[in-house]
Amino acid sequence: MGSELGYDIVGEYYREFLNTGRIEDLGTYVSAFYSTFDNSGYYYYILTITPSERFDEMRSADVEEARSRDREIAALLSSASAHYRANEDIMALSDVLSAVSLSLDGSIEYSADELLDRAMSYLGNIELTVSDAESAICSVRIRRTRGPFHPMVRSGLVDASYSMVNNSGEIIEDSVFAATESNGRFAFPWTNPYMIRTGAIRFSVDVPDDVMAAIERKAENGFLDSFYALLDEKSVEYRYELEDRFPREEAIIAIVPFMRGESAVFPEETIAAFSSQMESAGVSYDIVMASGEDEADIIRNLRALYPEKRYFIISYLAVTDYRESFDGYYCRVDGRSLVLDGESVMVEQEIFAASGGETEADAERNALERGARLAAGMLLKEI
Repeated sequence: MGSELGYDIVGEYYREFLNTGRIEDLGTYVSAFYSTFDNSGYYYYILTITPSERFDEMRSADVEEARSRDREIAALLSSASAHYRANEDIMALSDVLSAVSLSLDGSIEYSADELLDRAMSYLGNIELTVSDAESAICSVRIRRTRGPFHPMVRSGLVDASYSMVNNSGEIIEDSVFAATESNGRFAFPWTNPYMIRTGAIRFSVDVPDDVMAAIERKAENGFLDSFYALLDEKSVEYRYELEDRFPREEAIIAIVPFMRGESAVFPEETIAAFSSQMESAGVSYDIVMASGEDEADIIRNLRALYPEKRYFIISYLAVTDYRESFDGYYCRVDGRSLVLDGESVMVEQEIFAASGGETEADAERNALERGARLAAGMLLKEI
């Protein structure tokens, strides 16, 4: 009775109940009792009656909340079973993990450890495989490894993580989500032009981040260690190599540096920044410096120097503005990029960048380097 009510009724009502067979506050009374004896000793059984309305009134708020959570947990487990019958194992797993989180807030009927074991059972039955695909980077399949016919898992949400290059030329981790179709598969396309050209994609069963964070916050340290170990075990990695849109042997990149009079301004730094951005993504084109009186002259010179090239990728940078401030100088750089196939302009882009420094030269150099990285980053989407 105490566990159902949520507070210590033994200390409060024990003597009254022993002496009178009643608990007036609860309306409880002894209806019948029975005793028996065997070789191990005496056994006494007491049947008590308590009016349900009075019992509910005296139940503590904590117990009432726990019972409410138990109803939610029961609904989640019912939903998990329905998803499992529909071959939606990862959705079933998500339901059970939500139930684990609720049970850690307090439950009368459900153990967090037992619920986690159930979640691990769902996860343990899942298998991810990756194969080559004709019109995508790869194809991912999820199936159930146990049970009749080993069905394919429908609507299975998967986290795909990979390396990409940001506009500053740094390699960072990014991820996207995809869900399997009715055949248990999905094709992973090349939709991010900033993906490094040669690398690996790691596919993992997706579990809800907010639910996992809540479980970690409520549970003891190490509670999820075995689950995370199994999650890692179920992940798969696919190595890939992407082709450039314009074949390397048919294309060349030309950087037109900013000129001040007859002199190029920070040309080596500009080309180095541009090259670094390209190389970070695994893109390897020959990069040269170009010059000429105007754009037509520049293109004419390039064609004369590299007659074997079909594609010319040209990037211009120019310092267009200066500002002096209390902490130094700021410089603006404008840029323009073209991709030419013969006489046809296939791509045309414009950028601007700004940066600062302690001196005008520092600001100019930093702005040109930043503009070169940005120009290269934007070109990555096209080449």
